[in-house]
Amino acid sequence: MLFLIPVAAKDEYQRTKEYLEQYQEAKRLHETFPDKTSEEDLRTLTNIEKAFSTFLDEEMKQIMVYRYIKGNVNKVTVRHFAARGMSERTVERKLEAGILVIANALLYCGQFDKK
Repeated sequence: MLFLIPVAAKDEYQRTKEYLEQYQEAKRLHETFPDKTSEEDLRTLTNIEKAFSTFLDEEMKQIMVYRYIKGNVNKVTVRHFAARGMSERTVERKLEAGILVIANALLYCGQFDKK
């Protein structure tokens, strides 16, 4: 059986990057004011968290978690993993590819469907 996984377009990739960059603040606000979180925002948070379970590359997942779930800036993330023997360019490539993994998962679960 062949499964055709959708591939996120450029705009979906960009929206995913924006979601990830806002994740820390949105999660904190939801935890502080759960009754003020819209269903759409809660769905987005949940889908992002589920999307992180789709990584096959454990190293990429660790980089993405460090950057977006733990809320470190890009520069700190690159330095953190470079200090552990990974080239800066490899970290950058894994961040870019990781965003695409998340974007594809969000696309697959219907996050970008028009309401």
